[in-house]
Amino acid sequence: MRSLLVTILNFILITISSAQEKPFLLNGTLIDPSTLKPLVEEKFKSAFVSDDYIKAYTPNRYWKLFDHSGNQIIEGSYESIHSKNNLHVAAVGGWSAEHKVFDWQGKQLFSKNCNEIKPYQNGYAVFINNSDEKKYGVIDKSGKEVVKPIYQELTGAIDISGKPYFIAREDDKYGVIDLKGKPAVPFEYEDIKWLKDDLFLLMILDKVTPEFTGSFGKSKIFDFGLWSKSSGFIRNMDIDHVDLKFTANDGDYLKVRENRDEKLGLMNLEGKVTVPCDYDEIIWVGDGMISVGKAEPSSQVTKYALSDLNGALMSDFMFSSLGLIGEGLIPFCMQQNNQNRCGYMDKNLQLKIPMDFYSVGQFNDNNQANVTILDASGAYKAGVINGTNDIIVPLVFPILKKATKNYYIGKINDNEFLLNASDGEPADKSSLYVTRLYAEFHMKYKNYAAAAMQFEKIKESGTADDDEIANLGLSLARSGQYDKAIPILNQTIGFPAGKHNRDTKLAWVSKAYAYWKKGSTEEAKALYQEFFEMMPNEAELRLEFAELLQEMQLEKEAIAQYDLVIKQYPQAFEVYRRKGVAELIINLVNESIASFNKALELNPDHKETLFDRGQAYAIKGDHQKAIMDFEKAAELHGELSTMHYHLADSYLAYGNKSKACEVWSQLAQYDEKAKAKVAENCK
Repeated sequence: MRSLLVTILNFILITISSAQEKPFLLNGTLIDPSTLKPLVEEKFKSAFVSDDYIKAYTPNRYWKLFDHSGNQIIEGSYESIHSKNNLHVAAVGGWSAEHKVFDWQGKQLFSKNCNEIKPYQNGYAVFINNSDEKKYGVIDKSGKEVVKPIYQELTGAIDISGKPYFIAREDDKYGVIDLKGKPAVPFEYEDIKWLKDDLFLLMILDKVTPEFTGSFGKSKIFDFGLWSKSSGFIRNMDIDHVDLKFTANDGDYLKVRENRDEKLGLMNLEGKVTVPCDYDEIIWVGDGMISVGKAEPSSQVTKYALSDLNGALMSDFMFSSLGLIGEGLIPFCMQQNNQNRCGYMDKNLQLKIPMDFYSVGQFNDNNQANVTILDASGAYKAGVINGTNDIIVPLVFPILKKATKNYYIGKINDNEFLLNASDGEPADKSSLYVTRLYAEFHMKYKNYAAAAMQFEKIKESGTADDDEIANLGLSLARSGQYDKAIPILNQTIGFPAGKHNRDTKLAWVSKAYAYWKKGSTEEAKALYQEFFEMMPNEAELRLEFAELLQEMQLEKEAIAQYDLVIKQYPQAFEVYRRKGVAELIINLVNESIASFNKALELNPDHKETLFDRGQAYAIKGDHQKAIMDFEKAAELHGELSTMHYHLADSYLAYGNKSKACEVWSQLAQYDEKAKAKVAENCK
């Protein structure tokens, strides 16, 4: 195993336009996106990067504040830093110590000894004093106490018609006060949440049954209502439950329960329940859609359906999960054969990206999405695809995150790699560790052209070993680059035997494949035969050889190869089917029927094999059996197709013209040939 080389600073080959790119943290270093060089020399454990500043966490557990050029906005290190509404609040010595407030450029405005200063909101900040009771008050931008610290709790300032209001707790009850402490909502409620504008959610104890005793002891029962400062109560206190974590970006909705039922529904901010309380779960999807879930009675599994915001179901309850829509694509997962399979569909439930993944994320503005698979060891591996399912970042990273619009960061163990969002390639061209992972990934999934590109880079670096040279030749041959492949495969075949025994022999058969595709069929056949003398049990490659023989219309030779595979794998359904097709092509009708019979014993409902056997029966003249196979194949296929043409022809040959005309009439609305059949036979 080669040593892992991680280079952070060697990015001189990269030139990008980064006018709107934000700095990011890579292996503990803050990186300038325009140069891909460090902003500062210091290392950090983590960093939060906003549009205007960088808040970085040092190894000794203090915070520092920088601008995007790496200049420190406020000097020194702090226990905590909050930045909001053009003001920075920094705690010098932790809670119950000095707190400093700075303007956006880092000029200190004032300092205050207190337990905590919350972030500024609408020109005011809530603070907690140093008393044992930890009372809450309000200060303005100059540090002046405009609301004395007399409350048990205060929220940030809420702007209602240009005036600040605060949700406050006093004597264990909640109310809403103005800047002078005058109650706008009396202190009568168990809790109050601000929703938007002048609208609040109020919570009280249920007057009839304020508590109940369950298996976990006593619990309180609450009722909720909607109240507006301008309009009063919009919905009286008759809602059983409200989930404030539910977010509906396309409108204003609350997830609620009614009538002491555990089922959930959706209520708009006018107090109207738009989705009935029939569901065990509701999750936001976007574009006017939600995911509604019902737990199956026989298990604890919840199945989801797609619904609009008025409760009209848009699908059956068939999904194990539905995610946020992005770029017109909805991520979804379904259980298939006890496995979670995920893909993407559009609003009309049309599958757009196959269910090849273990989990799928939302598509971003770049038309890219993070996806994961489970590898053979059961480990999660993440990568990135685009909206047409092209792999941008191969799925090789245990952790993968978006750094900026132009970059991803892939993490393996404790090492982070910067990846171009355009093609997934490492930004640091000198690091071959990721290149080797990409090459192995593409070979495993038979993306041979992509694998060849990665192996070429390894070869050009001068560090390729014999296995990698062999795989370069193989991937070139399999991706149609025969002239480039043959000399590399010749080089591989010359490697010492034994140490690279299997790779040498695979190179041999890849060379045979390349010769075949170039038209040198006799030389290729000789190489294949020599390969199978060395490795007689390579069934997959023997099937490939059989297909090549069929391409050259050498069906008898192909059948001989199929028989050898069947001898090795007597339950191989697909091999019996391929053999039957080859036999039918050279008019070995009875033999083909026997092969199709064996295939259908192993897979009785395979529509293509039923269709193939039906054709064999029709050629033989046994139209009754042909009709039986064509009918079943057409039923399994569902849509009108070529199967229906053959079915109609067999009906006619069997003497059942009315049934033939019935099928032709169905086809006639789509096909001129069928119209002609109707005109000719069905007057």
